[in-house]
Amino acid sequence: MTSIINNFDNNHSDENNEAAVLRGVAEAVETPAVAVGAADAALQPPPQQPSEPPPHSAREESFDYVRRMGRGINLGNGLSAPQEGDWQPAVDESYFDDVAAAGFTSVRIPVRWDQHTTAEAPYTVDPEWLARVAQVAQWALSRGLVTILNAHGEHWLIQECSLDMEVYPRPELEARFHAIWRQVAVHFSEYPDDLCFEILVRVWR
Repeated sequence: MTSIINNFDNNHSDENNEAAVLRGVAEAVETPAVAVGAADAALQPPPQQPSEPPPHSAREESFDYVRRMGRGINLGNGLSAPQEGDWQPAVDESYFDDVAAAGFTSVRIPVRWDQHTTAEAPYTVDPEWLARVAQVAQWALSRGLVTILNAHGEHWLIQECSLDMEVYPRPELEARFHAIWRQVAVHFSEYPDDLCFEILVRVWR
């Protein structure tokens, strides 16, 4: 643009020299690099370098993890009873030998937290119960099983809600549930990635 204006000004005094003006315009169009001054060039953005995509997206990693779970089995009615032993004999380490020998590669261990957590803030989970859950989880992990712990049978929480709700109506119960999972997360924070969590089983109505 600077070249076009300069050529026009230099020839404007001679009204009969229209050809020179047109020639100056043509030269500027044919050589666009001349038409951009140094200041203008400094404002041009640098060429964009293509960024390398991440090796795996979060979704791909999730699918990989599910594939690694493979064939799974549910170890119900043990740690999910109101008290362990209420519905069947206490969980025994030998169970996981049988599970692995049968060709299973993952196990889901339902856990009930309500009866092992105080009803008032700060909603402390019984350390002995945390240790027991950890013991059972470690039995599974030591057999090479992907191990899933959950919150199972927590009727005190889910009976207060339904699928059409947008906001949970009992903030004190929600706070208790959050406190439980914070303690669980801290307790198992150093465990391998073969341990994972199912935060809540379902809302049934």
